[in-house]
Amino acid sequence: MSIREYIRVIQNIGFSFRTGVLLVVLHLIATIFEGFGIGMFLPIIDFLRTDGNIAALEGDSKLWVRLVAVFDYFGATVSFASLLTVVFICFCLRQVFTFARVAYAARAVERLQRDVRRRMFGLFMSSKTAHQESVAAGSLVNGLTTELNYAVDALFIPPTLIGYVCVALVYAAVVYFVSGPVVILALVVVSASGFLLRGIVRRTEKSGEMARHSMEQQSTYLVERLSSMRLIRLCGSEKLERRNMWWHSQNHYRNTLGMRLYMALTDALMEPLGIGVFLILIYLGYNFAGIGLGELGVFFVILIRFLPVVKEVLAQVQSFIAFNEHVRSIERRLISMEREKENRIGRKFFNSVKDGITYIDVIYNYPNSSGSALNGLSVHIPAGKVTALVGPSGGGKSTTIDMLPRLRDCSEGKISVDGTDLTEFDLDSLRRGIGYLPQKPQIFNVTAAEHIAYARPNSSQEEIRQAAAEAGALDFIERLPKGFATSLGEDGIRLSGGQRQRLDLARALNQRSPIIILDEPTSNLDAEAEETFQNSLGRLQNLSNKTIIVIAHRLSTIRGADQIIVLRDGRVDSVGTHKELIETNDWYAMAYRRQSEAIMETAGSATMASE
Repeated sequence: MSIREYIRVIQNIGFSFRTGVLLVVLHLIATIFEGFGIGMFLPIIDFLRTDGNIAALEGDSKLWVRLVAVFDYFGATVSFASLLTVVFICFCLRQVFTFARVAYAARAVERLQRDVRRRMFGLFMSSKTAHQESVAAGSLVNGLTTELNYAVDALFIPPTLIGYVCVALVYAAVVYFVSGPVVILALVVVSASGFLLRGIVRRTEKSGEMARHSMEQQSTYLVERLSSMRLIRLCGSEKLERRNMWWHSQNHYRNTLGMRLYMALTDALMEPLGIGVFLILIYLGYNFAGIGLGELGVFFVILIRFLPVVKEVLAQVQSFIAFNEHVRSIERRLISMEREKENRIGRKFFNSVKDGITYIDVIYNYPNSSGSALNGLSVHIPAGKVTALVGPSGGGKSTTIDMLPRLRDCSEGKISVDGTDLTEFDLDSLRRGIGYLPQKPQIFNVTAAEHIAYARPNSSQEEIRQAAAEAGALDFIERLPKGFATSLGEDGIRLSGGQRQRLDLARALNQRSPIIILDEPTSNLDAEAEETFQNSLGRLQNLSNKTIIVIAHRLSTIRGADQIIVLRDGRVDSVGTHKELIETNDWYAMAYRRQSEAIMETAGSATMASE
């Protein structure tokens, strides 16, 4: 990743340039104190070599002249103890600034992970439905967790590297001060060593890309299978899924292991290379540069301190190379989500339906689809009435409903409420004004009261009970072990299908919305549960202030609807009451007759079995 690309990425992701500068400054200050501490070993050795003869030392070295002047400035006397004290103070100050840097970096890393995770989740929540449908849940979970952690860690590597470069430069300055031109040779040898390792670094980058891809595949697989355990067991596919999971785990293991082995190989090679460089420098300095015992002592101190720095620099470089694909992936996710954001701002607040909802020549084309889901749909849904949408699969029922809360926007045409185009309403207020009951209730692992109050968290207990009563759910909720405080389990596992449906209806009613959408509410219910739900729907129909829209598969559930719309091929085929459509619409009459015959056959079989 180039410097220009890195700067672009940190701007897109939200990494503060000021944070990076402060980390470098703290590292630099700590390094300066360390350099002073190491450099003080030379005068200490000189002091011991001359038995503390300050006058002789000042005569032989300008360093001692400056050192004595500094001590005099602070009113201190040069002694063995004072020299050791200065070394100790330098290393203590180094640790203070090192701790400050590490603590600040830890806080900055966690803060950036938190902020990017919240931003990414928020962008996904506000992105268009088509974009949400195109993203696999496992891929998103992986992006919000593991991938984000690697990406943020990688973003903090360059400031850390700059800090370590400062450390290396300070060490080089000390070596130069001690041995002069020998340090130039050291830089040449170190550069040659880095050139020899370039092949391993390239393989690390490739392994990192493969590891990221296999990790995303594994996360996607896990989320899909964990949400489908019932199907897996009923199909007897446990062994198959174990084999699939083993393959994903093994693939990720191989890719990650390869990446880490290349990093370990670099670490293993660098230490002997570094030691060899310093031993060569010591040999050349002693034989050709005339360095003495004190200089040799400083060389060995620097050697001990410098090798871990070189190893850390290489480890950081390899980590950045290995994980920069995670950085690019996070950036791509954020950019795509920003690009696919919904237009949520409208000038008007939605709170009621007085006349009705009107679709005018509405056309909708799904992305990457050759045909249109809606083909010039025109229909009026009156306010305060029950309207049912029926028709064969693929007729456009669900798409018609999705257009109302603007989960999808018209490709052509217009939808209005009381004459106002939907796009003129504030999107949040529009969606709060529509209570939605899906075909399969989506219940989190919360209490019954919390589920009913999901759309209105500040609902009073009386409002929650009233919604439960209107939905026909009050009796069974009160029979639960802790009543409204009973935890429902993930996906409402502790409830029957009919109970989940009525509980979810209570949530929709508690939203106090002028529009209620029921999406095939009885398709997954048995005959008894369907009858119970129909009673709830009858009570709901008496609420004259509600505009109710029902997508129906079982036509028996919507016989009492004020208006029934038959949709076929994305168009309105017929509109009327149940009685009118039986007489005028062939598809409706045939579908109703077949369903009625099927119900009668089922009832007859049940009677014969009981006899």
